[in-house]
Amino acid sequence: PNTMARAAATAAASVAPPMASTAGLEAFVPGRPAAPAGPLPQQLPRRLSAALGRRALGSETGSSAEVRVPSFLVATITAAAGATLFSRKKSQERRFGRGPSKRANPSIAAAAAGDAAPRDSLLGSSAGATLAGSAGRAVLFDCDGVIVVSEELHRLAYNQVFEEFETSTVWSEDYYDVLLNTIGGGKPKMRFHFGREGWPASKLGPLPETEDAQAALIDAMQDRKTEIFEEMVASVKAEARPGIVELIDEALGRPDLKVAICSAATKSAAQKILASILGQERLAKFDLLLLGDDVSRKKPDPLIYILAAERLGIEPTSCVVIEDSKIGLDAALGAGMPCYITFTESTRSQDFSKAKAVVADATKLVLADICPL
Repeated sequence: PNTMARAAATAAASVAPPMASTAGLEAFVPGRPAAPAGPLPQQLPRRLSAALGRRALGSETGSSAEVRVPSFLVATITAAAGATLFSRKKSQERRFGRGPSKRANPSIAAAAAGDAAPRDSLLGSSAGATLAGSAGRAVLFDCDGVIVVSEELHRLAYNQVFEEFETSTVWSEDYYDVLLNTIGGGKPKMRFHFGREGWPASKLGPLPETEDAQAALIDAMQDRKTEIFEEMVASVKAEARPGIVELIDEALGRPDLKVAICSAATKSAAQKILASILGQERLAKFDLLLLGDDVSRKKPDPLIYILAAERLGIEPTSCVVIEDSKIGLDAALGAGMPCYITFTESTRSQDFSKAKAVVADATKLVLADICPL
């Protein structure tokens, strides 16, 4: 037992490499599983095995019998190694005067600029947010209805694509409000509508009778709808909702907070309108963009918020959600997160009794009340 304890105490220090070799260390965060990127998480088991192999031998007694190390001890040493890395990082910051300022996430910056970025990199937290700060809480913003009111542009884009595909489908404002506040995501909306009203014949061919044919029609329509929506965003100046940019800037300026956008909108469409409203420089400061293409189930399913907490490395109860609709509220509550509502004209009559607060817009929200210092 004593030999094993000494092995555990010393192996953790030997597993963590000197901070002079920092490439790829950003992915390793104490207290949660390492992200797949970066060499360190892949090296840890080998380094740990080697360290234990050297120290778990009875060298003091002259014995060469190997000591079998329980799996729970391996996990403990791995966590200790991560803590050692974190401590060294913070020590270097104090030594060289580098504070916990929020830095731009290069993957998000590339996405905002329209450049290709690996899917996993958009889902992971940035180096600055992970190691340079001490964030233990997060603010998660919805996009449509919270940052910008773009639902009418979406409705017009759907109606245009229905016409282009030579169907008779038209979504009125009142009907789209029902869809908007019942079904999250564009493809689920169309699937719900056609499943209830009947699948249409289109320029692609007769009415689709198989699931594959129905999926192909929806995919083609959604792709074209996204193109139309992006053209509309480029030609029509969308405006941010009152107070939201100021609230976002305040949150981005707090080193104790991580900030994310979680939207069911198609990734390319969401990135286009977010870049238009927030600007690429501001957008690049977010720790996470989690968009419709990144999740398999849409709101009111809580998956998008559960995944956001996991990717940010924050407990769900330490995340605060800003939403505008009942399905967004249900998604947040389903993930175990408190939710604040900034309602729109189409959602103001919904039941928000379980929200922390319900206000007309973000000018009525005070970050110090939502996330006290």
